[in-house]
Amino acid sequence: MKKYIILFVFLQLFLNLKAQWIIQDSGTPNWLNSVNFINENIGYSVGMYGTVLKTVNGGNEWVTQVIDINSRLNTVFFINADTGYIGGADGIILKTIDGGNNWNIQNSNTTELILSIYFLNSNTGFATGYGTILKTIDGGENWVEQANGISSSITINAVHFINLQTGYLACNANKIYKTTNCGLDWILINNGITDGSILKSIYFINDTVGFVASNGTIWKTINAGNNWTVTDLESWGGINSIVFNNSDTGYAVGNIPEPDGRGVIYKTTDAGNSWTLQEIISNKLSSICFCNTTNYAVGDFGHIRKLSNTTEIANKKTFKLNIFPNPIINSLNILSNDKYLGEGFYIFDVTGRKIYSNIINERTMQIDFSQFHSGMYILQIDNKENEIYKLIKK
Repeated sequence: MKKYIILFVFLQLFLNLKAQWIIQDSGTPNWLNSVNFINENIGYSVGMYGTVLKTVNGGNEWVTQVIDINSRLNTVFFINADTGYIGGADGIILKTIDGGNNWNIQNSNTTELILSIYFLNSNTGFATGYGTILKTIDGGENWVEQANGISSSITINAVHFINLQTGYLACNANKIYKTTNCGLDWILINNGITDGSILKSIYFINDTVGFVASNGTIWKTINAGNNWTVTDLESWGGINSIVFNNSDTGYAVGNIPEPDGRGVIYKTTDAGNSWTLQEIISNKLSSICFCNTTNYAVGDFGHIRKLSNTTEIANKKTFKLNIFPNPIINSLNILSNDKYLGEGFYIFDVTGRKIYSNIINERTMQIDFSQFHSGMYILQIDNKENEIYKLIKK
């Protein structure tokens, strides 16, 4: 009976926490700030020093596109296979109409940093950044300041529209703005967030249900922004980007605060009512997107990773590390096979602080947990899969 209980706990941990992300070779050491896919094959990522990458085979190969710009690029948004936009430092807005073969600088009428671009159709789009929100109604030929109701001191980190009239802005100082007339006016929402959070990402899955991500928390509304409830992410640091694959399943990426500075991936399977830490990685993560059945995430040092949701369950079967009991009373047992021998592992507390490290040098190991306080811990295997396990100490 004990054997089956252990196996059940192990399988539950995996189903709740682990999916198989595959690291891709971007060909660049530069920090990547944004990723956007048009279909299952064609995608783009942009970043520091004028970096623009394109793939035509689902990320198996990334090719650097040559542009005559060496500035920071923060956001990329494509409306179809041919037409896309990039925003960056000094008010830079670039446009392509030939699938990224050529990029032309547009007159944005601002020198402020552009952080987010969102288009409703081929003509109407918005660009936001430091104290500015711009609107175009002619495909980016002209950009006009559209900040009625917004302070010029507010940094607008993200813009998201749910239809041709209704859109939202995620800003610094825990502010969320809403428009119901396509940006002619922006109304400050009383969202109940009072901790001075930097809201970096906003995403709606339908007309009423949406999410904003901030410093270690994700906020949810089910009534079009009138009220927001919070999920605390165990103080694992800031969330930079959030996306939903469907009405139930979503991902959020970010990083643990310095000096640790590693990346985190959270997942929800219950429409954002709860979020599970899925993975801790060595690279900070800036952006995540979803297209068809695949997620892509990008971050520092040219890091790109891909998750194909059609193969997630099959990949889980390859892991055979047994950890018990969980919850832990005094001691934690680790049972492994030859695959893990010689691999290092780490245990972190909820602040991201490493509290224990060792090497799996035998099939059965025991760790003394009596010295640790009650609460949640994370065990990470230092292998190419970056396997993680959630531990609870009673």
